[in-house]
Amino acid sequence: MILDSILAATIIVSVGCVGLFFARKWQLSLMPFWVIASVLILVGLLAQLSGSPFYLGLSDGGFYLDWGFKISEAWRGGLPWNDKAVWPGAVWPGKGLWPLAIAVLNYFFGPVLISLVVLNALIFAFSVILLQKATDLLSGYRPKWTIIALVVSSPPVLLWAPTLFREAIFWFGISAGILAIAYFYRGANSFGVGFLLLSVTVTLGIRPNLGVAIVYPLVVVGITVWALNKGRPRLGRTLVGATLVAVLIATVLPVSNFLIKTENVERTVVATADGLANDRVTTSLQNSLEAPAPGVCDQISYLPLLCDSLARLPFLMFGPFLWEIGSEPIWIVLIASTAHFLFLLTTSVLLLFQKRTRTVASLSLLGLSLMTLVVLAAVMTNYGIIMRFRVGAELFLLPLSLGFLLGFRGDRSRVSHVIERRDSGRG
Repeated sequence: MILDSILAATIIVSVGCVGLFFARKWQLSLMPFWVIASVLILVGLLAQLSGSPFYLGLSDGGFYLDWGFKISEAWRGGLPWNDKAVWPGAVWPGKGLWPLAIAVLNYFFGPVLISLVVLNALIFAFSVILLQKATDLLSGYRPKWTIIALVVSSPPVLLWAPTLFREAIFWFGISAGILAIAYFYRGANSFGVGFLLLSVTVTLGIRPNLGVAIVYPLVVVGITVWALNKGRPRLGRTLVGATLVAVLIATVLPVSNFLIKTENVERTVVATADGLANDRVTTSLQNSLEAPAPGVCDQISYLPLLCDSLARLPFLMFGPFLWEIGSEPIWIVLIASTAHFLFLLTTSVLLLFQKRTRTVASLSLLGLSLMTLVVLAAVMTNYGIIMRFRVGAELFLLPLSLGFLLGFRGDRSRVSHVIERRDSGRG
């Protein structure tokens, strides 16, 4: 426990210094980072420490913790790193590198829990800095209190960011991709490429199966925004962009088959949906949703997954509906989560009604959010799971919602219609 606490303090200082560096470099307020980090650390420790009166249990996070401990104990015992006795499944591309990260920390510092909660909380707080910068590049606003309010009012962020799950790191990967699109939009291509590579690496490293469905559209959008370059495309750049997109389309099936570890994606989706419908093997809190697929889906021999996905999409966007709500407290959390998502979606759409802010970048972010929802709808059959995974779609909306809210208030810290000279000089 002592070493765990020392490690947690070291992580706070280290990540805090990194956050300070980027906030100063980008001329952003560091207040959102520290406020959000403090809230998440407090919530995480109250929910994850067994002695707390608000202890919620480790849930599936305990699976990763036990897995990491088994790996580190195997290392101490001299067993091979890939010994079947301690590896309940593939780390990568199976469950991602999170169990291995836990194993490394446990190997050097002993049993860790506090430091893992702190690490995830700070990683997500650092994602907020990336989203602040993305908002600055896209709309010229540098959010402070508004982004704090939008983040801390999100039930799934409070529940899953400061836990032993992979969510905070996965959301960090998506946030880096959003910043990459913003840099491409401003013509800072070197920064765009750097953050896009960071996004791909983190997203596929931490959650390869769902990550591939996020990464491919994200990379295609990044290439498209780069090729169009604020509505003034050049023929050479357009041809290069089209070639890269064609290569991505040609490789999506073999890469997906490798990362998902199956030759039949439809079978995987069905198996995943069946698993998520079982409360005993998911992180849903109490109730599960069996979203009915219309009979017409059974009559369509082509793209049945898309048909089922579209049938479930209303549940992801608007559920739970009145006739589904039970008496348990969890339904209040689910309703609050959906209200939060719909607020982000509504304000994002309203932003696009303004001609000045209806750009290829803003339209792309909205499209990525909706595409993510369609992908999730293929397998999400449990409202608890829906609430957790829907954050990925919400992140794409966050800079758009912030742009509308700050523009509506007239709260403009600085309008940067042209990227800072120090960034564009490196583009």
